[in-house]
Amino acid sequence: MGENGLSRRQALGLGAGAVAVAGAAALPGTARGQEAREFRRRPAEDLVPRQNIGIQLYSLRDMQAASVPNTINLLGGIGYPEVELFTMQGQTAATWRGILEGANVRALAAHVGIDRWRNELDAVLNEAETLGMQYVGVPGIFPNPPATRSTYQGLAREFNRYAERVADRGMRFYYHNHNFEFARDGGTRLYDILLDRTDPDLVFFEMDLYWTVTAGVDPLDYLSRYDQSRWPLFHVKDRSAAGEFADLGEGNINFARIFRELQNKHYHHYLVERDTQVDPARTAAVGYEYLRDLRGSRRRKPYTPTEAGGTASAARAGRTT
Repeated sequence: MGENGLSRRQALGLGAGAVAVAGAAALPGTARGQEAREFRRRPAEDLVPRQNIGIQLYSLRDMQAASVPNTINLLGGIGYPEVELFTMQGQTAATWRGILEGANVRALAAHVGIDRWRNELDAVLNEAETLGMQYVGVPGIFPNPPATRSTYQGLAREFNRYAERVADRGMRFYYHNHNFEFARDGGTRLYDILLDRTDPDLVFFEMDLYWTVTAGVDPLDYLSRYDQSRWPLFHVKDRSAAGEFADLGEGNINFARIFRELQNKHYHHYLVERDTQVDPARTAAVGYEYLRDLRGSRRRKPYTPTEAGGTASAARAGRTT
C-alpha cells in the first residue's frame, strides 16, 4: 500500500482524470490553486512540547542554596514539569524526591562531576535511581583536559564503561559540552572523537547551544551529520551580540531555526539555562514562556548537510542566523 492507502494498481487506475484535476489545482487564480497554496504555507506550530520544558538548577543556585523547597515550588508554579540537578545540596535523594513530588516536578537528569563517576559510581547510580531519573551525566571535564586525540579517545572509553553501568539501571548516560571540546587536533574536532568512539546505543549528549555557537559551530551541522537521537537533551541558553549570557529571546541565537529541523521534537528535552544569576526568578519565568510560545513552520523535506553551515559571516561572529 502507498502512503495514502492506495496500491500502485489503484493509483494507476485513477487515470487521466486525476491528472487533469491535479493540473487544475496548480493553476493560479482557481479555487483549487488557492487551496493548494494555502496548504503549502503550513501554519506555524509549537516547536517545543510543553511537557518537555525543563531548567538546569545551576541557573538558580543561590536560591537553591537558601531553600531547595522554595526554589522547586517556584519552578512548579511557573509551569516547569522537569528539572536537571547539579548538586544534592547536602540532602538525600529521598528528600529531594519528596520535595519534587510535592511541587509536581520530576527530576529528568543530573550533572555529576567526573570525580564522583570515578570514585563513587555506585552512590551516583543509587541517587539517580531513587530520584527516578531518565538521564545522568557528566557536565564537562574540569580542569579542561589536554586537547589531544589520545586524551579524548581515553575519555570515550571511560564514558562507554560508565554508560554500561547506567544502562544496567535502566537510565541513560550523557555528556554536556562547553566550547573547549570543539578544538581540533590533527584536523579532527575533539567533540567528534567522543561521538565516533562511544557506543551510540549507550552514550548520549546534551548540546549546550550557547557554548556550541560560542565555539563558532553551527548546531545544525551536527544535527544533520549524526543521528539526532544522540542529543536527547538541549541546554537552551541565549547569547548577546557581545557574547554574554542572556535570558531567552533577548540574545541572538535563533532557536526556532534549530528546533524546526528536529525530526522528532517529542524525543528531545529543552532545558533553560543561564550561567549568570542577574535575576534567576526572571530567567526561569522568561525562559519557560519563551519555549512554551516558540512557534515556527516545521520542515517537511529531508535536511541536507550543505544547508547546515549558515553564512560565513555568521560563523565568524559565532552565532546562528
